[in-house]
Amino acid sequence: MKLNSLKLVSTLAALFAVAAVADTVTGISCAQRWPWNGKVDISYSLTPYTEKTTPVFSVRFYGKIGDGETFALTTLEGDGASGLILGSGAKRTTWDASADLGSSINADNVKIAVVAQDVTSQATYLWLDLDTFAMNYSASGPTVGTDEAGRACKTSQIWFRRIEDGKFTMGSSSEPERNAEREGSHQVTITKAFYIAVFETTGAQFDTVVTGVGTNVVTPKDTISFNAIRGDVYGATWPSKTDYRVDSESFLGKLRAKTGNGLIFDLPTEAQWEMASRDKGNGTYWGDGYLNNGTRFTTSAALASGLESIAWFTSNAGGATHEVGTKNPSTVGLYDMHGNVWEWCLDWSTADITGYTTDPVGPTTGSARIARSGGWGNTAGYCRIAYRHYGDPSAAAANRGFRLAIVQ
Repeated sequence: MKLNSLKLVSTLAALFAVAAVADTVTGISCAQRWPWNGKVDISYSLTPYTEKTTPVFSVRFYGKIGDGETFALTTLEGDGASGLILGSGAKRTTWDASADLGSSINADNVKIAVVAQDVTSQATYLWLDLDTFAMNYSASGPTVGTDEAGRACKTSQIWFRRIEDGKFTMGSSSEPERNAEREGSHQVTITKAFYIAVFETTGAQFDTVVTGVGTNVVTPKDTISFNAIRGDVYGATWPSKTDYRVDSESFLGKLRAKTGNGLIFDLPTEAQWEMASRDKGNGTYWGDGYLNNGTRFTTSAALASGLESIAWFTSNAGGATHEVGTKNPSTVGLYDMHGNVWEWCLDWSTADITGYTTDPVGPTTGSARIARSGGWGNTAGYCRIAYRHYGDPSAAAANRGFRLAIVQ
């Protein structure tokens, strides 16, 4: 049944006691679908408090019928459906008015308000609640331990760490066991900040998304193919379809559907993966022979000894995966960036990567997809940041899993 009249209120009218600056939300307009199907498209623009490459906005949508009580718009799709939006500019959110209003769909004076806050400075971390599929933000990372909170961040939540845009040196130049053909050292620029998961995706997280039934499996989800994560139709076309399309029945398709498709969850590109692992080359990292304490290791034996504290690999894994987050984190708070399971990346594999310098997405075609980090069955040299593994995207190996990213 058609809404006879759809009206807007100011985003910061007295109707709402919300702390936000007046120019955060502008240009609001609404359009009822025609033919009428009970849905309303809400268009608006977001402006950050200060200019940032990828700002984070906390967004809420409210409605009111005449002079009645306000109510939250809960049945949403598109930008802000999860309560958060990455990036400024023009946005669009679809509201299913028929689902939220029921018999009140006949109302002739429906008002809508959009309220947003730029929370970039408070959003070093984002986390997805797998009970409600709502996104949250935090200035500090997850509690990692054996208590209930520590288990929750690996089972009923998915935590992401912000990686700022900038430049870093990708590849290697002199480290032990270097593969000169595939690890050409070159500078790469990432122009947009992104978020990458604190942990490798666990069996519990995977099961909750795919089946809706949570488990207590805190080891990485393994024996999974690239195609199972993204799909073998739309999901297999990367990067010829740069809108990040995936198949609806894939893991990512189901995850995006449950979060409202407002945030784009995906695998990282291998450049994003390496940038996150290196912390843009600043601080301490495993690569070019350095490990955590800044000491340069020049032999394979020394590399293996240094790797013990941060990775599960042949020397300590005992031929199996281990609970995520039980080794020391990187300088930016990421766990298991080395060892445990190989992590699928978006890119097709190619030997020479030195020509990919700005927001690289890899070749447009190929036969194998990139995997990074090394696994429990590999020696230290394979667990180096710069090492570039690859595999058939339809194949599911026992030591191969993945780590999520939020790219838009």
